[in-house]
Amino acid sequence: MPLEIVPYGREHEGMVQRFNDRMAAAGSRWRFYDSHRVDWVSKDGVADASVWRDYYVAVEDGAEVRGGYCLKHQKFRLFGENVWLASWQGPVSEGLVDRRYSRVAVMFFMHMERLQSNLYVWGGSEKLLGFLKNAEWHLTGTSVYLFVRNARPFARNFRPLRTSGRKRAALDMAAATGLADLGASAYRLIHQRRAAEFERISAFGIWADDIWAMATAQYDMVAFRDAASLNHLMAGDGWPEVVLIKVLSGGQPVGWAALKISKMEDDQRFGDMTVGSLVDCLALPGKEEMVVSAAVELLCDQGSDVIMTNVTHPVWDKALKRCGFFASKNRRTFGVSPSFGIKAGTGLVAGAHFTPIDGDGPRGL
Repeated sequence: MPLEIVPYGREHEGMVQRFNDRMAAAGSRWRFYDSHRVDWVSKDGVADASVWRDYYVAVEDGAEVRGGYCLKHQKFRLFGENVWLASWQGPVSEGLVDRRYSRVAVMFFMHMERLQSNLYVWGGSEKLLGFLKNAEWHLTGTSVYLFVRNARPFARNFRPLRTSGRKRAALDMAAATGLADLGASAYRLIHQRRAAEFERISAFGIWADDIWAMATAQYDMVAFRDAASLNHLMAGDGWPEVVLIKVLSGGQPVGWAALKISKMEDDQRFGDMTVGSLVDCLALPGKEEMVVSAAVELLCDQGSDVIMTNVTHPVWDKALKRCGFFASKNRRTFGVSPSFGIKAGTGLVAGAHFTPIDGDGPRGL
């Protein structure tokens, strides 16, 4: 059964549909993209792109697809130098439901390493992370940050806390009696946020280039966030359907944020809550708290019960906590390939600025 890994083309779409049907019939929720056209940060028609994604599929005998993966290429600033990195997204293979194809994931891994040695992951399934650990990748746990606006629905819906009958009963009691509201209010009083001036925007302009130029020096590692890169990452007419805001001080731009509102239904983490998310952000040094404050104000006005984000750099950790977020540690994994880890240093995450947009985007939110 010869298997070949090739770029995903139009001629493979029917094979991918059959692959997805087989996965579903076997009880798996995993599937690959129905279309060969990249739905987010495509390189097509974009000159000098600093970020794009490619799709690859494993084809057996030229007749059936047995899996696929995505590689996201992106330009970063690393210790003041420009470097190209790639993030491995997916993969999904028929090996999840049929042992005959268990080698497909390894083939994907070897194929990816031939394309790019500077690799990272930002999040990932337990199986993927276990595979990378065995491959001697350098993995580090990072925090998820939550701001609880409406404590009663949070107590009733946030499933990571409702892991036993005793805990569910206690949380339901806290919601029914108002103790949950008291606890959340007390926490927010201790961690006050300052009012911030901001305006909604449809695209990034030259002002974003100025912020990028001044902000980048404080990070050991950060993906390019100049205006051109941002307008490609977060185009106003497509996924990830974010709300963009420019944050001002004295009428001058000091930062920006990309935000998203999602009404959940029976979500595995958030139940039926309305969830706001801070998808991406950047600020002039010392203005991070103003950006977080503006983001919280807009997301609360839009009806969020809870606001979440993932960031890695200490300046954003401090800003989030000062604005009333609490950190749930070791909830998302950052990892780098062995060769890149040697080159950049395994403690890199401590000085890196990563947000949800730096992985596979705000999938599921």
